[in-house]
Amino acid sequence: MKKSILLLLLLAGPTLFAAGTLPTFDLVGRDGRPFNSSALPTQGKWLIVYVAEGCSACDAVLGLFGESEPPNASARVVVIVEGRPGSAAAMSQRFPALALAGWYGDPSGGAARALDVPLQPTVVGVTDRSVSWSLPFATTAEGAKADLQPMLVRWLQ
Repeated sequence: MKKSILLLLLLAGPTLFAAGTLPTFDLVGRDGRPFNSSALPTQGKWLIVYVAEGCSACDAVLGLFGESEPPNASARVVVIVEGRPGSAAAMSQRFPALALAGWYGDPSGGAARALDVPLQPTVVGVTDRSVSWSLPFATTAEGAKADLQPMLVRWLQ
């Protein structure tokens, strides 16, 4: 059943979110300070990984980093955590391979609405300030490693 869900998501294609300019939304930094998406990276290919606390599929996707992507690739990853204030700081401690990533909280859900995130985790591929693709991902750790990791590695190369 899980393989069928994954296959359906992959067949729908990594364009479930209309490509276009990255929308503007407000976040909260790990330090609790307000942060606006207009300050996110402006050049090159990078990823937004939208996750939630207590989500095993989210943990599986975040656990992929540090295994086989190019060196320092996590510096081109932005993790947005839906949930209470402080959730991004707490989650970042559990994923040391993403120490170079930007970690932000989305306590109001504004980023999820702006990015049209249907479920967590959702991975968004960004080139410069343009959304290239978006892929919601419902999977197990094994499914994430087999199906998503090669795509993430290619994107970050």
